[in-house]
Amino acid sequence: MNVKNELVKGVFWTTIETIVNRGFGFIIQLFLARLLFPEDYGLVGMASVFIAFINIFNDLGMNAALVQIKKEKLRPVHFDTVFWTGVAWSVFLYLLMVFIGTPLIVKFYNESKLVPIIPIICLNVLISPINMVHRAKLVKTLQFKKLALISNISSITSGIMALLLAFLGYGVWALVFNSIAGTVVSVPMFLKASKWLPKFRWERQAFKDIFSFGAYTTGTSLSNYLMGNLDYLLIGKLLGSVVLGYYSFAFIITNTVRDQIVTIINKVAYPIYASMQDNKKDMLDLFLKIVALNNLVVYPVILGIFLFFEFLIPIFFGHKWDNAIPLVKILSVAVLIQMLNNSHTMLFRAAGAVRVEFGLQLLKTICFYIPLISLGAYYHGAQGAAIGFTIAIFFGIVVSFYFMNKLFGLRIKQTIKALKASLLMLLICWPSTELFKTIMDWKLCIVYYFFAVVSVYLLFGKPQILLIWGIIKQKKLINR
Repeated sequence: MNVKNELVKGVFWTTIETIVNRGFGFIIQLFLARLLFPEDYGLVGMASVFIAFINIFNDLGMNAALVQIKKEKLRPVHFDTVFWTGVAWSVFLYLLMVFIGTPLIVKFYNESKLVPIIPIICLNVLISPINMVHRAKLVKTLQFKKLALISNISSITSGIMALLLAFLGYGVWALVFNSIAGTVVSVPMFLKASKWLPKFRWERQAFKDIFSFGAYTTGTSLSNYLMGNLDYLLIGKLLGSVVLGYYSFAFIITNTVRDQIVTIINKVAYPIYASMQDNKKDMLDLFLKIVALNNLVVYPVILGIFLFFEFLIPIFFGHKWDNAIPLVKILSVAVLIQMLNNSHTMLFRAAGAVRVEFGLQLLKTICFYIPLISLGAYYHGAQGAAIGFTIAIFFGIVVSFYFMNKLFGLRIKQTIKALKASLLMLLICWPSTELFKTIMDWKLCIVYYFFAVVSVYLLFGKPQILLIWGIIKQKKLINR
C-alpha cells in the first residue's frame, strides 16, 4: 500500500464529505435554531444521553475489529457472524430500551414529554447494525468516495426532512427525525456500494475472534460515553430541559465543529494505522502529521468562535440563545486543550493495544471526569459542569501523554515541534485580537484576525499548508 497516496485520496473525499455535510448542516441548524426553542433541544438531549449509552453496546466493538484485523486472518464467515450477531443484539437492545428504559428515563427526569420521543430515536439502535459490515468493508478497502456519497445524501435528506417538519410546526419532532432519517436512507446505499449480502450462518470461533478485540473497544466506548455525557445527564437532572438546551447548543457549536474537522483525517487514518501496526515508529510519525494538520485547521476556527461568538449569535441564531455564550467560551477552551493530543486512542486501537486504551479511558473517567463534572454541576450549574469538563480534559491530556511515551516513545518536544504553527498562532492572535476588540469595531477585528492567522501560518506552517494543498490537488505527497 502506498500510504501517502491513499491518505491523500482518502482525505480528499472525506474533506468533500465533511464540507458538504457541515455546510448544509450549518444552514439547517441556522433555520432550526430560529424556528425551535431551547426546550426542544433539551428534550432531545435528555433522550440522547441514554440512547448514546445503549449505542455503546450496539456493535460490541465488532466494526472496529473488522477494520483492525489483518485481511489474511479474516474469513467470509467472520462477516456473516458479525452481521447476524449485530442484528439479533440490536433487536434485544431496542426492546429493552422501549419497554424498560423509557419508563425509567421519564421517571429520572420527571419529564412525560419523553414518552413518545424515546422509541422513535431508538430506531437508530435497531437499524444501524444493518450497515455495520458494509461500512467496515468500505473502510477497510479505503473506498472513501463511496462513503462520502452515502454520507452526503443521507445528511441532506435528513436535513430537508427536519426543516420541513420545523416549518410545519412539529417542534421537537424535527430534531427527532433529523437524528434517524439519515440512518434509514443509508441502508440501501450501503448495500449497493459494498455489493455484499450476508449468508445465513454463524460460527462460534469467528465470534470469539472478533469479540476478543471488540470487548475492550466496547469498554473504551463506555468510558468515553461517561466522559462525554455525564455533564448532559447531570444538567438535565438538576437544571431541566431549558438549561440543557443551552448547554447542548454550546456543545454543538464547539465540539461538533471539532469532531467534524478531525473526522476528515481520522476516518482515513484508522485503516492506514492498522496496516502499519507492526511498525510503531511509522505510526507515530503519521500520528504527529495528523495531529499537526488537525490543529492547523481546528485552532483558528475554535479560537474565532471564542473571540467573536457573542457578536455573531444574535445575527445567526437570535437573542434567545444569549445564555449559551459563556458556555460556548468555556467549551471552546476545552477543545483547544483537547486538540493537543487528539486521536491518540485510535492509535492505541490500531496498534492492537486495546487493553491500554481501555485502561487509560477508564482511569480518566473515574479519576477526573466523574468527580470534576459532578462537583461543577452541583455547585455552579451548567457553567460549573463546563469548567469541570475542561479541567478534566487537561488532566486527561497529561495522563495520555504519559501512556503515549511508554507505548510509542512520544516526547513532549516532538508534539510542540509538530504543533509549532498552531501554538504560535494561538499565542499571537488571541491576546492581540482581544486587545483590538477594546479599541475598534468587532467587524474590523475579524478582518485583523483573519489576516493575522494567515500571516502566522505562512511563516511557520508551510509543511502543513503544502500537505493541505496536496490533498486539494490529489497529488502524491512528498515526505517532509
